[in-house]
Order: sequence, then structure tokens, then C-alpha cells
Amino acid sequence: MHPNSRFVNGKSSTAGTDEQSAGDGWALPRMFGRWMVLGIVVAILAVGFGATAVLYHQSERESEREEADLVQRSVRVLEASSRALTAALAGASAVIAPDGTVPRLTFNAFAKGTVSNTGVSVLAFVPLVLRADRAAFEARAGLTITERGANGFIAAGERDEYLPVQFVFPETDSSRSVIGFDTGSDPNRLATSNAALVAGELVFSPPIPGQPTGETSVFFAQPLFAPGSVLDTVEQRDVAIVGFASGLTASSAILKSVVDQIPSGSRVGIVDGGTPLAATASPPRTGHSAEFVQGGRMWTITVEYDNADHGATWLMFLATLVLAASVGYFLLRNFRQTHELRLAATNVRELGRLSERLATAGDREQMLATILTHAGHMVGARSVSIAMWSGDGDITLSSLAASGIGVASSVQAPTDMSNPIGTALVTDAPVYIGDGAALRSAYPLIAQRRIDNGAEAVAALPLHRADGDVMGAIEWTWPRARRLRAELRSTLLTTAEVCQQSLYRDEVQQDRWRSASALSELSQRLSVSRTLDQIAQIVVRHASLASGADHVAVGFVNDIGNELRVHHMPFGQLTAADGPSSFTIGVDPGGAMMAMLKRGQPIRFDGTEELRRFPEILDLAGDRLRRAVCMPLIDADGQLRGLIAFVYVTGSDLRLDAEAGRLDTIADLTAQTVERSLLYQHEHELVVNLQRQTLAELPDITGLAIAARYLPASSLLGLGGDWYDVYVLDDGRIGVVVGDVAGHGIDAIADMTEFRTTISTLLRTSTHLGNLPSMSTALLNDDDRSDLRFATAGLMIIDQADGSMRYIRAGHPPAMLRLPSGEVLVLEDGGGAPIGVETHAVDERKLRMPSGSIVLTYTDGLIERRGESIDVGLARLATAFGECDSNDPDVIADTIIAHCHGGRRTDDDTAVLVIVVQ
Repeated sequence: MHPNSRFVNGKSSTAGTDEQSAGDGWALPRMFGRWMVLGIVVAILAVGFGATAVLYHQSERESEREEADLVQRSVRVLEASSRALTAALAGASAVIAPDGTVPRLTFNAFAKGTVSNTGVSVLAFVPLVLRADRAAFEARAGLTITERGANGFIAAGERDEYLPVQFVFPETDSSRSVIGFDTGSDPNRLATSNAALVAGELVFSPPIPGQPTGETSVFFAQPLFAPGSVLDTVEQRDVAIVGFASGLTASSAILKSVVDQIPSGSRVGIVDGGTPLAATASPPRTGHSAEFVQGGRMWTITVEYDNADHGATWLMFLATLVLAASVGYFLLRNFRQTHELRLAATNVRELGRLSERLATAGDREQMLATILTHAGHMVGARSVSIAMWSGDGDITLSSLAASGIGVASSVQAPTDMSNPIGTALVTDAPVYIGDGAALRSAYPLIAQRRIDNGAEAVAALPLHRADGDVMGAIEWTWPRARRLRAELRSTLLTTAEVCQQSLYRDEVQQDRWRSASALSELSQRLSVSRTLDQIAQIVVRHASLASGADHVAVGFVNDIGNELRVHHMPFGQLTAADGPSSFTIGVDPGGAMMAMLKRGQPIRFDGTEELRRFPEILDLAGDRLRRAVCMPLIDADGQLRGLIAFVYVTGSDLRLDAEAGRLDTIADLTAQTVERSLLYQHEHELVVNLQRQTLAELPDITGLAIAARYLPASSLLGLGGDWYDVYVLDDGRIGVVVGDVAGHGIDAIADMTEFRTTISTLLRTSTHLGNLPSMSTALLNDDDRSDLRFATAGLMIIDQADGSMRYIRAGHPPAMLRLPSGEVLVLEDGGGAPIGVETHAVDERKLRMPSGSIVLTYTDGLIERRGESIDVGLARLATAFGECDSNDPDVIADTIIAHCHGGRRTDDDTAVLVIVVQ
């Protein structure tokens, strides 16, 4: 028995009475006299013509109701298209790199999925370019920002801001012509972009005629914000805006999405705020209309559908004539035939309506509610129930409200074969019970309760997926005994097939949405990974759902290409606390397998036999392995960096096999991340070595115990320009400097060396600390450099003779002094602007330093945390400094760093200097 199901039970309104036992007790009537026959004929004609008129008016009313339903269905279709576009563009910010730019390949991969899944005509990336940045942007992007002139595109005029098209997908002759076009020069597009920025979400424009191929189109804009930005207010969004994902949707595509979902011959018209947007070749003259909001615009849709079905009316009229002309046996026989024809027509019509309602249902709950409400009409059932596997060990039993609006209540219960729907679900076989005696025989425990509740006859059928697996069951009940003949069983089977197709389609769609969402999450996580171990952990944890595979492993090739280090998660344990496991496989660098991978060709293994020579890989899935696909990880230089393996097993809960394109995308994302990680690691090691070579050695000074620490940033963004210096001045006093140059990387280290030399020279010659920042600024800015360089610094002079210390702060975090009593003083005074900016003298401060005092000075990497006030970091440092009961400067430095960093990753370097007065 399957571990669990979700059980939905409801009553449906009954469109007709129970099917009569046609053929039982039929006999030729007695022949009446002439007058009697004439009277019968006249009565039949009168009744028949009356019934014909009633059916005619009913058909007309039904046509009007159907037209109203078509309008609502059209609105739902357009709203569903808008939701799909909104959902696709919701992850657009993921294409923004950490430096605020958008790589072309990343955008094209995102745009390809969006265009193919939403039906938009074209999608473009439109960055926000300030006037001051225009020249740099044009040089970097290799384009010229243009606007429309009298004879085509011309160079755009001077404006404060530009919205040029940088990338466009798909690239065609017409779409490529707008690359560089400033959409901000078009009032319509500019207004749409501004509205999107204010709303913080997708916004549509009014209809734009002649775009891009001569037909009317709708322009849309989705704002893209810098990663990690706070977007609660318009002001915050205005600061964080990077650009827009913009595009066009042709009116023909909008109209087609509606026309494809409604009966042919329907006349449709769509108006945006009084402006025609789209219409069929024969626009509607009358019909029903509805207003709704689409992408921030008020649209009105009108549908005219003249489909009054008078077939039953004419059948009644003809039947009346036949009945009037025939008496006796032929009269009764035609009554019977008319009844059967009407019943068949009703079944066909109800099945069609059920299919249409299911096709326009917004989600699974609406689909179930539609089935419960309408699946019993054509068979006269009292109630309809549905059970669906859910996989959590219990049944969620839900009942439809008496109003028939939706699911009202639910309880938990185990799954067993004690009822017809459970039997159909577990055995994958239909169940037919026509009366109470058969019900008592098959299900003695529940029979009487069911009969008392008005369910004597029962039919239950399994619902299947496309591959034949059972995904649920549907059950009908009737209050009285019923002969479940072949015709009725055929109708029930057809109804079940209609329901299972819609439910399976929804299931597949949900799987695809989850897979797309997982791919977006995988991309975001890989974009911030920095090491091969991080990449391996992200891929093995998150690539399974994105690819549709049951298991994913990733391997990296060593430098000489003879070993493959494979990382994987224990099968079925994607949340294992210990993280991925790894093992090494020896490979032949010149073998056929490596040759194929180096050429960029994927390798596919079907079944376990082909993997016998790789027992480590076979152990990932064992005998359950159905197939495995190994994709090479090729960098931009064509070098093989490793492979990623997607493993599929039999009996899996994952039903969606990803397309080859999705596997290629995951492999490309992983390869790009691996290449970036190796480049960052190489740069990081280079700059770390350079930084360490520039750090000063601490002097051995009598009466002072000194310790220093330097910690490079945890991220691979490049080293900063943090430094420290301690030296004995000519007069015997001790000069102390701790500084931090703005920026990272080799340039920052070069600037640090220049700042450090200048400040050291002035400190040795100047007698007043307060003048040193302005003097340093004057010297450093006297080299005709156009770029702004600045550094923060804390400067001190310790006079051991009189036990004092003079100090200033040039934009630097305050030093701290711990007195022998244990009190910690935060030296927040004596502050000024950073060196490179300061042009005025700074007030020098002086304080006593008795024996046993400890000075702590540092750079901001020790106290700053993202999203936290600097005051919190200062308080945390002061607490750690005060609570450290050691007088050993090395112990103090290590204790403070452990308390303030706590093993967390940091994005800035940290320098710490501790001086103990003995």
C-alpha cells in the first residue's frame, strides 16, 4: 500500500435524476379509437411545441451564461500570463554580479528561459547610466547611446540619466538595431520605467503602435536592484536601482493566448484605458465585458460568442412530430430514444464544460474544487470524492462546503482498503458497486454508515500519470441502487481521464516551476561561492531539484589530470550535517573518457552494467541506478576542470527529467564558478604574500611588551591597505601608527606604502601630532594625481619618562586604554578627517599611562559587521578587552580577535596592536 494520500471529498449538485432502467417493462400500448388518437396527437403537439419553446429559451440563456464564462476565463488566462511573466522576472536581479554589472552570458541564459516560458517578443537589459558615467559606459559596453532623430538613430543629447539598451534577446536584425537606444528618450517607455521603479515591480505601458514589426505592442519594465539592497521605500529603491529588464509583448501574442483557450469563432477585443490594444479579425459588436488590472494598467476585454445550441430544440420539435404521427409502440419507442439522445448530449456538453473549467483553473485547489462541483453532473451522482497521494504517511480528508465554493475542512486518517476509493487507489483497479447488498459484502465495516448517509451505489476509478503510475482516485456515489451499465462506465472512465489529464498537467507544471526556482537559487548561491569546497557543497545540495536528477555529484581534476576528486552527499541525505563526502578516482589523462570530456562532450551511462568499472560511482545509487549523465566542466580557455554527474534512479519521487539544455546550463554555471574561484584564489595568495612582506617587524623596547596581529579578509576580493608601525624616535619616545588605506588589492598596498612612508617621516620630525594629518595631505596630493586617495590612521607618542601618551585620530576608530584597575577608556576625542582629506590641524590629546596600563589600537575590520551599528562593535570590543584578565599582549590580541570575529567570514582586513606598559 502507498505510504499516504490526500483525500478530498465533496458533494456535487445533481443535474438530473438517476438513470432509469431503460428497457424494463416496455410494451406496445393498446390501440385507441380515432378520436382518442387525434386527441393524443393534439396533446402531444401542444406539449411538444411548448417544450420546444422552453428549450429554445433555455439554449439562449445558456449561450449568454457561456459568453459570460468565456469573458471570465479570458481574464484568468491574461492574468495567468501576467503572473507567469512576473514570476519569471522576479528572479531577474540574480543576473546582477556583485560589482553591479550584468554579464551578457548570464543575461542571455536568463532571457532565453523567460522568452521561451512567457511568450514575450523580446527581452532587453537596460542599465541606468548617469550623465557623468556615460563615456565610461559607452567605452565598456562598446556602444553609443542613441535616440530617435528625423532620419533614424542619432547620438543622444545631454540628459541627467540614460536608459540605454545594452543586451537584447533574441538578437534579430530588428532587435539589434535598438542596442544603445536610450529608452528614457521615449516618454512612454520612460513613464513606464519610472512607474516600475516607484512600484518596485513589473509595470506595463499603454499600447505602442508599430513596435517592433509594425503591429501594436505593450512595453514592460521590471526594476533590477543591487544585491542585498533594502527596498522598503521609493527612496531606497531609487538608490539601489541598477537598471531594468524591459521588453515587448506583441498584441497578436496577447490575443492568441486568449483565443487559444476559448471556442473558435469567438470575437474578442482588448482595450487599454480606451485605446484599442488587440482584436480578432471580426471585432465584437456586443457581448460581455470585464475590467481588470494588468501590469499596473486597466484593461477591458470584450467577448462575443454566439453559440446558442438549438440542437436539442430541433430534436424535440422533430420528436414531437414523430410522436404525433405515431401511436402505440412507435410513440413509446421514440420517447425512449429522445431520452437517450438528450442524456448523451448532456454528457458531452458537461464533459466539455468540465474540461474548459479545469483548463482555466488557477491552481491545484481550484482544480479539485471544480472536479468536486462539476464531475457528477453528467451521471447524476450525489457526491464526488478525490484521493491524491501526498507522501507524508496519512490521508488529508477534506470536504467541500455545502455552498460548493471550495474546500472547507480536513482531518488526518490512515490509508487502507476499507473503502472503495482506497481500494481503487491501492490496487490500481476500478471498483463498481450497484446496491447495498454488494456494498455490505465488499465493505461490511462502512456499508451501513454509507447507506444511511445516502451512498448506496458507488463507482471508484484510479487516476494515472502519463507513465502509468497511480497518482490518485476518484469516486462517485448515488443514493439508491443503480445498474452500472457499459454506457455509464464509459462516461465515468471518460470523466476520470479528463480529470487525470488536468491534474497531471498541473503536477508537471508545478515540477517545472520548482525546477526553475531551484535553478535560480543554485545560480544565486554559486555567484557568491569562493572556494572549490563551497562550490561542491552548493552543487550537491541544490542541483538535484534544478536538474530533475535524484543525485548530483561533482568532481574536480587535479593539476596533472590523473585524479578526479569526487564530492557527493550520502544518497537521500541532502541535508547531512557533515556536508558532502569525497573520494578520489584515478583516471587516464589520455583515455577515451577524458578525451570526450575535454572535447566538451557529455557521457551517458544507461543502467548499471556500463558503470561496473567505476564502483565508486555505482555505489552512489546501487542497483537502483537507471541512468547517469556526466557533463564536463570546461573553462573559458577550453581547459577541463572537472565534471558534474546527474544520477537518476528507478522508483524515484522526482518525476521531471530535465532537458539537456538545463543540464548544460548547470554545468556552465558550475564551470564558470570554478574558473572564477581559481582565479580569485590565485590573486588572493599573490596579494597576501605581498601584504605580509610589507608589514613591519616590531622593535624590542625596554619597559614595553608589544604584540601585533594581521588577518587578511576571508573573502577573495583582494587585500586591503592595513598597516601598523612602532619605532623609537630620536628623543627616546615611542611613535605608534595604525592605519587603513581605502581600497583593496595591489593598488591599495602600493598606496599604503606611500602613506606609511610619509607619515613615518613626518612623525619622526614633527613635534606636534595635530599638524601631521594636514602636512601628510599636502605632501600626498602634490604629485599631480587626479584620483582621490585617503587613509584613516591612529597616531600616538608614548613618553616613558613622564608616563604619558599623546594621540590623535585621523578618521580612525578610537583606540582603547585599560588602566591597572581594569577600567577601559575609549579614546573617542582627538578626532579629525582622514589623511588625504584633512587640511586643518587636529586637537592633540594627552593622558597618563601608569605602569600596568595596556593600549589597544586596531583597524575597522575588527569591529565592523554588515547590518550592525558601529557602536555595537565598539561595545563588544570594549567588553572583551576589559574581561581579558591577562597582561600578556599576545594572549590579549588572540582573545580579542576570537571574541570579535567568532570564526565568521569578514570582508575587510584586520590589524591589531597591543602595547603593555610594564
